[in-house]
Amino acid sequence: MFIAGLYYFLQGMSGNPGLHRQSLNFYLTQHLGFGASELAYFTFLITIPWMVKPVYGIIADSLPLFGYRIKSYFILGSLIASLSYLIIFWVGLSTVSSLYLLFILPAVGVASSDVLCDKWMLVTGKPLNVTDRMQSAQWFSISIAGIIIMVVGGYIAQYMSLRHAVLLSLPFALMIIPLTVFSWKEDRVDSVGHAAQEAKEGLRHAAKSKKLWGCAAFLFLFNAMPQLGSPVLYVYETNALNFSQVLIGYLDMTANVGFIIGVALYGLFCKKLPEKLMLRLIVVSAVLSAICFIFFRGPFSAFIIFFGSSIIGIIAYMGPLVIAAKACPKNAEGTVFALLMSVINFGKQSGNIIGGWIYEPFGFTWLVVFSTVCVSATWFLLPLVSFDDSRR
Repeated sequence: MFIAGLYYFLQGMSGNPGLHRQSLNFYLTQHLGFGASELAYFTFLITIPWMVKPVYGIIADSLPLFGYRIKSYFILGSLIASLSYLIIFWVGLSTVSSLYLLFILPAVGVASSDVLCDKWMLVTGKPLNVTDRMQSAQWFSISIAGIIIMVVGGYIAQYMSLRHAVLLSLPFALMIIPLTVFSWKEDRVDSVGHAAQEAKEGLRHAAKSKKLWGCAAFLFLFNAMPQLGSPVLYVYETNALNFSQVLIGYLDMTANVGFIIGVALYGLFCKKLPEKLMLRLIVVSAVLSAICFIFFRGPFSAFIIFFGSSIIGIIAYMGPLVIAAKACPKNAEGTVFALLMSVINFGKQSGNIIGGWIYEPFGFTWLVVFSTVCVSATWFLLPLVSFDDSRR
């Protein structure tokens, strides 16, 4: 569990979101003049590697590299991210197209590594029925990275160029390589044919599961509602409220502190909740978290709202991850969980774009109202989710 947590920490520092993420938003909005919807579109594009995560899962499940399903691909993904950051630093930035091409490559490396870490969690955690605890530990680690990123990232965005900000993310991507070589324990796969057959059987079972399809539909629709996501929040904070980059960094840090507290509370109490009750609380948690932002008017209210909404909304965040984990069939855990996470990512980025559409003509307050109403409506989608046949 410690090794997986360390992987998530390094992943957070290197590219999920990475030390350079706020600098990228600052560059796009202040130097290129992006608005909320344009920033959401760009974020959607560079997040595409996170929406095709099943591709990495299929490769890892069915085509072991040098006899390993996970270890070799961890190293490969880290090399891709590291080389991409070096290219960004040396080549520089000129057009929006080059920005997209240069930032999508690290996303491929980090997203593929994320799939492998999730696969390890599922293979290890499901037999012991500790998947939820392992997820809490992993997200606790990435939240610690988030606190560091948000505090330091504000200063980096304020005082450094985007090229140099990217260079700061590079060492953390490189650290994953020796960690994998010397610390990762994995049995070699006997034969590629055997591994491919196992993955094929698992995928066949998954494709026939109506409850898995229902789960996927709920996860997409729940996340595709108009979002108060980072593109809209960043533009609102920067352009409407005139917050400095340093203040925005501290606000994001406050949200991460609340998130860590929420993860701890979730691990202590929510794992004991009946599943039907947890499903209802997912919607209630999301609604209450969104309502908090109706009072977002300045720095003082921002710190309270970011901290409180992160704790209140933790079930809305962790709950769908647990739903996805429990829906995965044996022998295709990496692929199916990656598919469901891709559904979540696609839904969230779509929700960010819809949020940008609403924010620009109507403003932030009406976006909060729209978001709250739409998320409340997902209560009627809860019958789509069932765990009965996913616990084999």
